[in-house]
Amino acid sequence: MANSMVPTLLHRLVLVLLLLLLPVLNSGQAEGCATPAAAARRGTSLRSQAGALLHWKSSVKYSSKHQLGTWGDDGMYPCNWTGITCGDTLSRRGTMGKVITGISLDGAGIAGRLDKLRFQSLPYLVNLDLSDNYHLSGAIPPGIGSLSMLSTLNFSGDQLSGHIPASFCNLGQLTGMDLSSNNLTGQIPPALGNLSRLGFLYLRGNRLSGNIPWHLGQLQNMREMDLSLNDISGHVPSALANLTNLNYLDLSDNRLSGPIPKELGHIQTLQVLHLEKNNLSGTIPPSLGNLTVLTYLTAYRNQYTGTIPAEFGMLSSLISLDLSDNHLTGPVPYSVAGNLTSVTYFSLFGNHITGSIPHEFGNLVNLETLALSDNLIVGSVPSSIGNMSSLKQLIIHNNSISGELPTELGNLVNLEYLMSYENQLSGSIPPSYGKLVKMTQMRLFNNQLSGPVPPALSNLTNLVVIAQPGSLTHGFGRPWVPDPNG
Repeated sequence: MANSMVPTLLHRLVLVLLLLLLPVLNSGQAEGCATPAAAARRGTSLRSQAGALLHWKSSVKYSSKHQLGTWGDDGMYPCNWTGITCGDTLSRRGTMGKVITGISLDGAGIAGRLDKLRFQSLPYLVNLDLSDNYHLSGAIPPGIGSLSMLSTLNFSGDQLSGHIPASFCNLGQLTGMDLSSNNLTGQIPPALGNLSRLGFLYLRGNRLSGNIPWHLGQLQNMREMDLSLNDISGHVPSALANLTNLNYLDLSDNRLSGPIPKELGHIQTLQVLHLEKNNLSGTIPPSLGNLTVLTYLTAYRNQYTGTIPAEFGMLSSLISLDLSDNHLTGPVPYSVAGNLTSVTYFSLFGNHITGSIPHEFGNLVNLETLALSDNLIVGSVPSSIGNMSSLKQLIIHNNSISGELPTELGNLVNLEYLMSYENQLSGSIPPSYGKLVKMTQMRLFNNQLSGPVPPALSNLTNLVVIAQPGSLTHGFGRPWVPDPNG
């Protein structure tokens, strides 16, 4: 008798343990994400799908010249409607039938809301594009979570408001989501971390707040993530380093603070990193030098301190580097000045950079803009800059640069802007500058320049020269004053 009770007691014990563990087992799911009930797709006819679209059409305004004007009110032949794509599916009877798989109404002039669109009646939908309808407003209905086959969703350029529904986590097939340029508010739902197939997430240009959920670091297929132009605060989560397929990350124009996670240097696939216009602080991690395929690194208008990592010299694919308007100190590392041979834009203005301009800059033959102004740079302008054959803008004003202007700058036939005012330059303007036929502005005032202005500069018809009156003279010995008309 006692032995017969053992299985019963064991069964009860297992049941109690399962009940205790159930909350723990469910906790792996991001907050706000409930497993949707299986959709009864086979009971949704093409006629009922068309009826759902016509019901929504009756609730919005639209231009008859656009897509909705072609939708017949009888609900017949929706696969022939403009903006509607159909596909085949197997019916309950084993026969093939048509279903609506795509809605593409971008720029259709729709004015209205989404709450009259019965998403539950469109269970076969794979692609949904309602972008650039500037008068499509209101909230995104939670019912959108019923579109369990949806692969791409584009609501960009509308006027949608309210929160991003947590029901989005049910869109398990979603590979691309674009909600940019709307008026969405609230936090980014942590439940988005459940969308394991998601490769493209664009939330740019809304009014989202709160922190970046660490759950986004679970999206192993993520290729591009744009959270810029919002009101997001807090730290950049180090979990983003788990996105080992990420090519593009834009967190600019927010209120992010704290340091750049050194773990971001592990994302070997990263090509574009935008961090500008935040309140990020601390030193720039040398580990970013491991991002050997990085082409754009912009981190201006933050609160970074410390020196520029010499490891940045390993960023051989870099095209643009902008660390301006920070609190960086120390000299420009020689490795950075000389090794970035693909770079076209290099900006460090508005920091506390010291030392001289490295002559290694002369190796950067593709560089078009060199901006080192508003720093504490000393020494002379290296003659090697004359080797930078692509240079269009040389911006070095408001430093303590001394010595004479190099004659070799006359080799820069593409130079348009020479901004070296507010320095301690001496000597005269070299006659070779008369070859700078593309020059439009040569601002040299508040230096210690003297001597005659080369007559060849008079041939540069687009030039506005601003120098220190009284020290420079015409070739005839008269004090030279620039022509305000050019």
